[in-house]
Amino acid sequence: MIEETVRVITTADGVARVRRVSAASCGSCASSKGCGVSSFARFFGSRSAAVEVVDTLGVRAGQRVVIGIEESALLRGSLLLYGLPLMMMIVLAVIASHVAGDAIYSDLASLLAGATGLAGGLMGMRYWMRFSAGWRLNRPVILRRESDPETSVLSVPDIL
Repeated sequence: MIEETVRVITTADGVARVRRVSAASCGSCASSKGCGVSSFARFFGSRSAAVEVVDTLGVRAGQRVVIGIEESALLRGSLLLYGLPLMMMIVLAVIASHVAGDAIYSDLASLLAGATGLAGGLMGMRYWMRFSAGWRLNRPVILRRESDPETSVLSVPDIL
């Protein structure tokens, strides 16, 4: 299970809209030193997209929660996203090359067929994403609430 800490924006009908909590893992971003991720964030902006997740805990807006998605769902999605257009491009280019044979325009036919296969694969992925968007299997779920540092009470252990 791949997990990420997020903040709940809104909730409705068993679905929560969440946004990623940006936190530097090494602390170098605050000082603008280190790996350079802070430079990219300044250049491209630090916006994060809101995502709809299945709300199994009944969370409220403003809460920090941990969401998760199965590795298999992420792997399946990435293989479809990258593999289908690439496979369609290669298959159509090879078919066009064999159909054209040794003709003068065989390279052009392969190029056009490959581009058509790529475009068809991308359009097919767009259709599939819209078709499968409502499936709960492909969506992340809220795993647990995270204690908010501003509201949590620290307990000091007894020292003998």
